Amino acid sequence: MRQTNKKFKWVEINEPSDNGSIVLCVSHDKLFRILQVPDDDFDLDERCRELKTAWAEFHSVKDISQMEQDYRDHVEQNGVWGIVLEKWDTNPDCGYVHIDSIWGFDVESDDSYLRSIVKEMKNTAKDLRDGVKK
Repeated sequence: MRQTNKKFKWVEINEPSDNGSIVLCVSHDKLFRILQVPDDDFDLDERCRELKTAWAEFHSVKDISQMEQDYRDHVEQNGVWGIVLEKWDTNPDCGYVHIDSIWGFDVESDDSYLRSIVKEMKNTAKDLRDGVKK
């Protein structure tokens, strides 16, 4: 296992890319990047069924109905996203390739969750760079 003492730094970007995703950050050596990508496969009806089941223990039917509508409105307005870690492939015509991802959350209501995901993906990238096997 190769170890390195070099600091693994990231540049925060937060700029839209050409495919509708947002480049959140790039490693200082541009070997890795983390994207926020629209989750086109998100099933709103399925998620609402899951939420209603979870809410049923603590809320009235009337409250649940309003909570569901509020959630649907929020998702319609803000979308649902995935966070993707990519690594640069030096082979000709390859570019960045998918390493890891997590899908199905809305950034507005899950901001602390977003930060924890990005932190974990940065750690994964550092481990890959340092040759650490998990």
